[in-house]
Amino acid sequence: YTFGDYFAVKSLTQWAFPVAAVAPMGRFTLDAGAWYAVTTLERFDAAPQSVSEWTDTQVRGSYVLGDDAVVLTAMVNLPTGAENLSAAEYAVLAAASSSFFAFPVNGYGSGASLTLGAAGAVEAGEWNLGLAGSGRLSRPFTPFEDTEGRFRYQAGPEVRLRAGADRLVGSGRLSLGLTFST
Repeated sequence: YTFGDYFAVKSLTQWAFPVAAVAPMGRFTLDAGAWYAVTTLERFDAAPQSVSEWTDTQVRGSYVLGDDAVVLTAMVNLPTGAENLSAAEYAVLAAASSSFFAFPVNGYGSGASLTLGAAGAVEAGEWNLGLAGSGRLSRPFTPFEDTEGRFRYQAGPEVRLRAGADRLVGSGRLSLGLTFST
C-alpha cells in the first residue's frame, strides 16, 4: 500500500508464505499451520523498518457429525510467533494490523489459547440456515518491550455466535448474517 503526502507513512508492504499440513481421517481432520511473513513500513522521515517472523502455529481438530450437518472443532494456538518485540518492531506490526488492509497476516503472535466451537446447518425449504458458536480462553503474553519494560497482555474470555441464512434468487444469491461477539 502507498499513502499520500498527508500521512507520515509512505508505504506498507508484506510478503507472506503459508506452511500447512492436513491429515483427514474419516470424519476427523487434523490440521496445523503457520505463516512466515515479512512486513515493511516506510515513512517519509525515516529509513524503512521490517519485521521478519513466523506467526503463531495453529493446530485444529474437526469432527463432522451426521451428513455434514454439524461440525465440532477444537483449536490450540501455540505461541511460536512474535513476542517481546521492540517498540519499533511493534509499530511496524501495528501499522499492518488493520482489518482494512488485505494482508494475509495481520497479527504475528497472540500467545497461547484454546478455542472450542460448533457449527450446524439445515435446509428449510429454499433456505439454508446456519448457526455457529465458539469460545476462546487465552493465556497472558508479552507482545512488546519498551523503555519502561515488558508489556504483559491478558485477553479476557471470548465468545462468538453467528447465525446465517441464504438462498438462490434468480441467478444470484441472497445471504443474511448476524454476528454477536464479546
